[in-house]
Amino acid sequence: MMLIRKNRASLNLSFLIIVFIGLLYSKALISIGMILIGLLGLIIPNYKTTFLKLKQHPLLIAWMFIFAIHLFSGFNSTDIVIWLGKLKMKLPFLLLPFALVSIPKVEHGQKWLKRIVLLFSAVLIASSIPIWLELFSSYDQVIIKYSQGKVLTTPINHIRYSILIVVLLYLNLYQWTKVKAKVFLFISIYLFALLHVLAVRSGLMCFYISALCWMIFEVKQNRNWKLLMIGSLLLVLSIASISYFVPTISKKIEYTLYDAQSYLNGAKDVGVYSDAKRIVSYKIGWQTFKEHFWFGTGIGDLQSVIEHTYIDQYPDFAPEQRIMPHNQFLRYLTAFGIFGGVLFIAIAFLPFFVVKNDLQLYLFNIIMICSFMIEGTIENQIGLSLFIMFNAMLYYFHRLKLIDD
Repeated sequence: MMLIRKNRASLNLSFLIIVFIGLLYSKALISIGMILIGLLGLIIPNYKTTFLKLKQHPLLIAWMFIFAIHLFSGFNSTDIVIWLGKLKMKLPFLLLPFALVSIPKVEHGQKWLKRIVLLFSAVLIASSIPIWLELFSSYDQVIIKYSQGKVLTTPINHIRYSILIVVLLYLNLYQWTKVKAKVFLFISIYLFALLHVLAVRSGLMCFYISALCWMIFEVKQNRNWKLLMIGSLLLVLSIASISYFVPTISKKIEYTLYDAQSYLNGAKDVGVYSDAKRIVSYKIGWQTFKEHFWFGTGIGDLQSVIEHTYIDQYPDFAPEQRIMPHNQFLRYLTAFGIFGGVLFIAIAFLPFFVVKNDLQLYLFNIIMICSFMIEGTIENQIGLSLFIMFNAMLYYFHRLKLIDD
C-alpha cells in the first residue's frame, strides 16, 4: 500500500496512457484504465484532508454534479436498466476528482506533459497509417465515397477520431510555441494534413473555431489587433483554398449542399440524408424539451420518448434513422429539464471562469463545446473518456504550473 501511495503520480499517468490507447483500439482498455484510476483515487491516506483539498477546486466538484444529475434522474425514469447503464458510464465524473486531488506533485511537470503529448501523438499517427493506405490504393473509390457523404475508414467513429486529431494538433502546436522543438511542429503539420484529407466537418469546425479563439486570446494578452485581422484573413483564405484544392473536402461540400437542398425541397426520403436527419433530431429534441420542461423525461426514458415522437411525426423514418438529438446540451435539456440542462451548460463553460490563463485547457474545452453543439459527445464510452481524460490531465498539469510558478 505504501508503495502505491509513493508512486501514485506515475501510476495515474500510466493508466491515462492505457485509456488513450483504448480510445483507438479497445473499449476494454478504456474500462480497465478508468477503473484503475478510480480505485487509485480511493486509496487515500486521509479522507478529511482530501475533502478539504477538493473544496479548493470548483471544477472538480462541478464534474461530480454531472454524476449527481444522472443519479437523481433515476427518480424520474421508469426504465431502470437504461438509467443504471447511463449512471455506470458517468462514474468517472465521480471518481476522477478524488484521483486528481490525491496525486502528489511530480518534478518537472511540463516535461512530463511534453512526453505524454509525444506518446499520444505517436499512437495517433500509427493509427492513421491505414487511412493513407486506403486513400492512395483506392483513390477513385474514396472520391466516390465522399461524393456519397461517406468518409475514409477510421479506427473509431470518424467524428470522435477527427476531434481527437484536433485536440492533439493544438497540444503539439502549443508545445512548439513554448519550446520551439521542431518535432512538435512536424506533428502539427502532419495532423493538419490528416484532418483536412479526412474532411470530417465536425473536426474541421472545431479546428477553425479554436484557431479563431486562440487568436482572440493572444490579442487579449498582447493587445495586438493586427494579429486578429491578419489571422482572420488567413483563416478565410485557408478555408477557401483547401476547399478548392483538397478533393475529399470539395466532394464533402458538394454532398452537404445537395443534402441541404434536398431537405429544403421537402424530399420524402429525408431520413437518408445525414444533415437532414440532424435537423429533424433538433426539432424532435426541442419539442420534447418543451413538453418536459421542468424535470425532463428522465435519462432512462429519453430514448423511448424520442422514439415515440418519431413514430408519431415521422412514421416514414426507419428505426435506424431515428437518431437522438445531435446536440449534447439539447439532449441534457430533454433528459433532465431546465434545471439539470442549464446546470450542465454552466459546468461546460466553467473552466473559462475558474482556470486562469491556461491556453491548453481553454482550447480543449472550446473543442469540446463545439463538438457538444453537433454531437452527443459524452453519450458513449469513447467520447466521455476523451472529455474527462484530457480535462483531468490538463487540469493536473495546470495545478503543477501554478505550484512551479
